[in-house]
Amino acid sequence: MKNIKYAIYDGDYQKGGIYNVLASFSRGLLKGFKELGVSAFAYDECLEKKLDYDVAVGFNLAGLPHWKTNLNSPKFNLIWNVDTIFGQNFEIFKQCESFDNFALLNVSSSDFEASKKYMPNLNVIRMLHATDKNLWKEEKNEKDIDIVFFSSLYDYEKILEEYMGNKLLYGIINEMIDMMLKRPNTTFWENFNIIKSACKFDLEINDYAQLNKIVCLIVEQKQKIKMIHALSNLNVKVYGNDLWKKYIKGKVEYKGSLDLMDSIKIMNKSKISLNCQASVLNCGLHERILNASSVSVFSLVSATPFMQNEFGDSFGYFNHATFEDIEEKAMHFLLNDNERIEKAREAQKIVHSRHLWKNRALQIDEMFTQE
Repeated sequence: MKNIKYAIYDGDYQKGGIYNVLASFSRGLLKGFKELGVSAFAYDECLEKKLDYDVAVGFNLAGLPHWKTNLNSPKFNLIWNVDTIFGQNFEIFKQCESFDNFALLNVSSSDFEASKKYMPNLNVIRMLHATDKNLWKEEKNEKDIDIVFFSSLYDYEKILEEYMGNKLLYGIINEMIDMMLKRPNTTFWENFNIIKSACKFDLEINDYAQLNKIVCLIVEQKQKIKMIHALSNLNVKVYGNDLWKKYIKGKVEYKGSLDLMDSIKIMNKSKISLNCQASVLNCGLHERILNASSVSVFSLVSATPFMQNEFGDSFGYFNHATFEDIEEKAMHFLLNDNERIEKAREAQKIVHSRHLWKNRALQIDEMFTQE
């Protein structure tokens, strides 16, 4: 077995500092390697000190100016994508598929079948989200917030308006949105194939990626809004961009935006954390639920098979097609402190044993060291 040295692309360290989420991922992964006793350094440190390394690792497009140098060398360029493969970075990933020393880690396998068709030479591997238990650390605060939801919104109505002039495309978009809202545990690829078969058409990669991005984004926004509307009778605090002001009603309060460190404090003061799973993550996890569990806060989440298999009874689950049961579920866990706390503790054990950065660092290292 070979001792591999890793260089972690720094992302937006300087720009975003400790409040930048992707930067916290990079720091967490670097720390994870070091906890394992594996040689790992920040990429900038390697350049500055002329340190040798075998594998460069980064999130999304971190370190992009250096990719070409690494891809045209014996070194390996490993990129960890935290969104759909066919999102805004897919063109760059496609350019890299011909390189044997490039691989794409993805937090969910929802796009893997589509990538076999559109990017058949791209080496893709599922690598779940992770969290840092020293950053997302439990504090012994009074829990004076019933329910919290951290998420920003995109203006889906404005996005839809852009396509109203193209009746065919507008019709396809709305049909797929409707299908995915009714069957939220299916992937975009599954629904696209139903539409493709019925309408007898196909799309080249750029058009497929555009349709994927539009539909999945709109579905996600509609689901989040519907979830919050279904909880309008309860004391829910929503943190994100101010577009939420347009949609919140009842007892729900919009509380503004938060930086990373303040969100940790608010999470610690909450009894229940919400997560409505985006379709692009149906075959994976969201860092939100890992962070909540790390600080022993109970998660009320979409009933996706992957999530249920991973966390079992330690979470509360709601139907994210209708949201008809979410208020009842939320009220039950607010009224039953002992049950809620016990489940949160169980989820914390799962996260701290399987979903820390050192767990992912080990998985990555085994990719290169196991014979």
